[in-house]
Amino acid sequence: MYRRRVSDAWAFALALTYALGTAAFAINSQGLWQHGSSCLMIALGVWALDRMDVDAWAGYAVGAFAVLAVSARTATAFLAVGFMLAALARGGVKGFRNAVLGAMLPALLLMTYWLVVVKAYLPAEFQIQTSLLQFPPKLSALAGILFSPARGLFLFSPVVLFCLWGAGLLWKNPDRWLERSTIAVLLGGVLATLVLIISYEAWEGGFSFGPRYLIESVTLLFYFLPAVVPKIEAEPTVRRLWWTFVVISVVCHAMGVYNKWEWEDWVLVRHVDWNWRGYPTLFVITSLF
Repeated sequence: MYRRRVSDAWAFALALTYALGTAAFAINSQGLWQHGSSCLMIALGVWALDRMDVDAWAGYAVGAFAVLAVSARTATAFLAVGFMLAALARGGVKGFRNAVLGAMLPALLLMTYWLVVVKAYLPAEFQIQTSLLQFPPKLSALAGILFSPARGLFLFSPVVLFCLWGAGLLWKNPDRWLERSTIAVLLGGVLATLVLIISYEAWEGGFSFGPRYLIESVTLLFYFLPAVVPKIEAEPTVRRLWWTFVVISVVCHAMGVYNKWEWEDWVLVRHVDWNWRGYPTLFVITSLF
C-alpha cells in the first residue's frame, strides 16, 4: 500500500515504524491475546480496499477480511462496519454487493462456530463483557487511554498523531487517492470503537502493555500516514519532530518487549495510570536505581 503512494525507501520506513513503534511490537509480535490475528485482518482489509480501483476481486476480499477481523476479536465489529461502508463509498452499489458476498462464507463459518462451540449465536463471554459496559462513556477513561503515562496512546505511540494529520490532509485533498466519504466511514469506525472502549469498565485492558484495545484502530490509522511524507520532506522542523516521535515510540514499545512485564505488575497492583513512573521508559530507568 505504501509503495503506491511514496518511494520504496519511505514505504519501508513507514512499515518499519508500524512494526516497531506500535503495539505490533510490544504485544502482537509476542502473540499476546488475539490482536495479532485481528490486526492482520484489518491490514488485509485496508489493502483490499485500497485495490478496489484496480482489481475486480478486491471488493469481495474487503467483506471477507472484515468478518475475519471480527472472528479474531469481536470488538473490531465497528471497524468491520466501516469497511463495508467504505466498499460502498469506493465501489458504489456493486462494490457493496461484492463485499457482502465476500463476507457471507466467513460469516457462515463464524456463526457455525458460535453455535457448535459457544452454544449460542453470540461470541464467547458476550454476556459477561456486555455487563461491564457503562453509559454515558467516561471522560476519565478517554483521558487515560489517550494521554495517561501508563496507558496513553499518544505517549506510547506519538507517531499516531502523524497518522491523524495524514487523514486531515487527505480530507482537504480527497482527489489524491481517497474520497471524503471513505475517509469519513473509516474514521467513524475508529471513533465508534473508541466510544465503546471508554464505555467499558476495564478500559485499560487488564494485564497488557499500554492501550491494547486501540491496536486495531492504530493499524487502520496507519493507512493515512503516507499523506504526511511530503510535509516531512519539505519542512525541516516537521522532519525533526517526525523522527523524534519515531524514536520515542520504538523505545517505549521495546520496553514492553524486553522488561519481562515487571512494569505491568507494578501498574496493576498500584493502579498508577497517572503516575509518571508508570511511563515504561521512565519506569525502566528508575528501576535501575
